[in-house]
Amino acid sequence: MLAVFGADIYKDSIGEWHTNDFNVRKNYSNNIFASFRMAAATYLAETATLLFVQGGLATETYPSIASVIERELVERGISQEKIVREEHSKNTLEQLRELQKYVQKINIKNIALLTNGWHLPRIQAFIILFPEFSFLRACSPATPAKKWESAGCGASSGSFCSSSVANATNSSQTEPAEAPRSADSHFLAGVAACSLSFVSAEEVLMQINPKLWEEKIQRIFSLPEMQQILAQEKKGVEDIHKGIYSS
Repeated sequence: MLAVFGADIYKDSIGEWHTNDFNVRKNYSNNIFASFRMAAATYLAETATLLFVQGGLATETYPSIASVIERELVERGISQEKIVREEHSKNTLEQLRELQKYVQKINIKNIALLTNGWHLPRIQAFIILFPEFSFLRACSPATPAKKWESAGCGASSGSFCSSSVANATNSSQTEPAEAPRSADSHFLAGVAACSLSFVSAEEVLMQINPKLWEEKIQRIFSLPEMQQILAQEKKGVEDIHKGIYSS
């Protein structure tokens, strides 16, 4: 299963909603990189058996982020039959909660979580340090949280927090995760072998079509606004480790 974390959406001049694109807004909020996520999701969706697209915030005048993601994937040729919408979450923490509930409900064994590379360290810190994510933690590689703090993620070094992409959609090639820390050993009694992969949208794009994406990605990551986002994400990870994180 490919879980696509939602970001921002916008309404165009004729009233149609779209996932946000870095060519649309002048203010580079930390949600403006949905275009990278959507492009990577389109590539990976071709071989994924199930897509779990996430993002709520639906109102009478504002559609859910998940519904916009679904529509755009279908417009790009992805079968609607393999798309499931999650329309309750309002932020990253809630998206993780909804993802965990869903994979437990339908007993999915192989999960690939797709988002921007700079977003992954905070997600991974949530999973390993928040007790409520015991199921996702049991499926995750037994990697120390310290290793997941990638201070250079997306910096000028060209690192985009790369993760395993090879097994993102092909469950037959995904190996079971290593056993988690002993604190979760009691939980494993009711959990069969499962695997959770963390997939960087930028890394997918660079691997599949570097000529198309390299200049675009480098340009975005060189912006002062992007450096501010990276600093905020780093602080968020640090706050999670200190136990003072506030969403």
